[in-house]
Amino acid sequence: MNIERTFKAVLISPWASLVFVMYIFGEHLLTQSTESLSSIASQIPGTLFVLSMFVFGFVGTSYLVVVFAGVPVHWVLSKLGIRHWSIYLFLGLCIGLLWQFVLLLGSNMPSQLQEVGYLAYAINSVVVSLVFWYIAVNSHNKKKQADA
Repeated sequence: MNIERTFKAVLISPWASLVFVMYIFGEHLLTQSTESLSSIASQIPGTLFVLSMFVFGFVGTSYLVVVFAGVPVHWVLSKLGIRHWSIYLFLGLCIGLLWQFVLLLGSNMPSQLQEVGYLAYAINSVVVSLVFWYIAVNSHNKKKQADA
């Protein structure tokens, strides 16, 4: 495990959550009818506030999960010599779904919202895991530094 590349991956990979947030926001805007677009334009400050709350929520949660779960898993995988991207994606998916499961323990949230939450965490954790793997482990870094 290369400390410098792992540190860069920890700093950068949670920001990949923005891809998911921007996709959701774009899809929401594209599915609006043309009549409601004028009312959306008048609500830009509120929309930007809600968008920023989603950004802080997704990126903040991603940082917590990467630091407290992702880095220890990366350390174990590097000690075992496992470097394949699919393992990182699978474990990232498992961590994200487990995180969502723990958050929903004892919750009386409707099942439809729970399903959306699981889907959101699954997509987000796969994207963040892929970016983490690309920065910290990918073989293109092997030429720059021998240790992965």
